[in-house]
Amino acid sequence: MLGCGKEVASESKAAQLEAKKHIESLYLDWYSVEADDDVDDIAENVERTLDGLQPPQLLEALEVQNYTGMRFSTWLSSLTNLVILRSEYCRSCQHLPPLRYLLSLKELLLRGLPSLEYVNDDQVSTSYLSASTMPFFPSLEKLSIINCHNLKGWWQIKRGNVGEKDNVLG
Repeated sequence: MLGCGKEVASESKAAQLEAKKHIESLYLDWYSVEADDDVDDIAENVERTLDGLQPPQLLEALEVQNYTGMRFSTWLSSLTNLVILRSEYCRSCQHLPPLRYLLSLKELLLRGLPSLEYVNDDQVSTSYLSASTMPFFPSLEKLSIINCHNLKGWWQIKRGNVGEKDNVLG
């Protein structure tokens, strides 16, 4: 279980998980915080902690629970061998980094992410969607999206006109 303090954020980088090439799966669980803790400080510390816990690129399974940051680390997009991704009870998370590069992904579980608005935090244009030849999750066998009540779409679409946006669930 991971805490939320500044010392945990600095210790996470020192763990050098990225150098540990034989790690195949990683389970990260944050314990709850006290009600009088500063929410902004907590979010910043847990985001730095997750950033510092970058696993090796050959990781096959990642499970993150009770994470209180608003965003996931960008290193998630680089885990191209990831087969299983589970994110549960990450109540403050609003967006995930682009997942379209996870071509080996067979299972995606998003449960209890009430703040999640878009699965991917990048905006894509309608021309990108029509020109894209890369299959969307070609290996996906199981997709579960549970209790993500504010989910508006998979990503936010930018149309040609300024301010004109659409939502897409892919």
